[in-house]
Amino acid sequence: MASLFSAQWAPPLRLSSFGSYVTLHGIVKQLAILYQDSWLLAATPALVQRFEQALARWRMCSEQNPEFHYSPRYPSGVIAVNALSLYRQAHVRLCGNFGPLRSAFATRNVQTILSSIDEITIVISSSSTCRRAARCALDALQTSVRMGMSLTGSISGWHHKLLFNLYSLECCLFHSFWIREQSTRLRADRSAEENDIVKSTEETLAEIDLDPVLASKPCSIKLIYAWSLVFQNCNATELYGIVAEVLKIYADGLTE
Repeated sequence: MASLFSAQWAPPLRLSSFGSYVTLHGIVKQLAILYQDSWLLAATPALVQRFEQALARWRMCSEQNPEFHYSPRYPSGVIAVNALSLYRQAHVRLCGNFGPLRSAFATRNVQTILSSIDEITIVISSSSTCRRAARCALDALQTSVRMGMSLTGSISGWHHKLLFNLYSLECCLFHSFWIREQSTRLRADRSAEENDIVKSTEETLAEIDLDPVLASKPCSIKLIYAWSLVFQNCNATELYGIVAEVLKIYADGLTE
């Protein structure tokens, strides 16, 4: 992992699928340690740049492995999906502190988790860091749609082995905050990339089987309902059902 943060970058390392996953966990752990002193990360853009560089190098190394695929036909398929989900979450965490939300999960209490959403800190800007996080959040949603997890009905098979829904919860909330901020700006005032992310988000939401009443809501609120449906459909554990309920209640309380 040290080489991923090193100023002297050697040719891409060759990592196994499991090695990639463990290495990424190490990067995310380092990020969590920094957030114990949240002022440090906010006050030092160079630290953010170092983490972005490490994440980019991690992705480059992981993609050298031909078995690093989504497909359930590969033994490492589940590991790859979970790792890429953690990768997206890491980028999102560079734009916010979700510590209160993670702490609330330990209670398994709907109201406690719901209240913790108001305690998280998300910083939305026009920076490349924020745009990259928004792209990752969109990728998380699109992955769920491609895998059929937004369709009404239960999900079975290898999907029950996936952890990416829990990793993607932070992506869901960041995405909603980001889209809400973009809705306050004129299209002409947004960058081409920002407009592309907004458009792709709207197109992806159009593919999701939401109730017509919910589908008429603003995009930032529809995102929450869409992820609630994903968690509901992939109810592999009790926690998934709890998260689905939390998101629905949270979305119901949002004003248009």
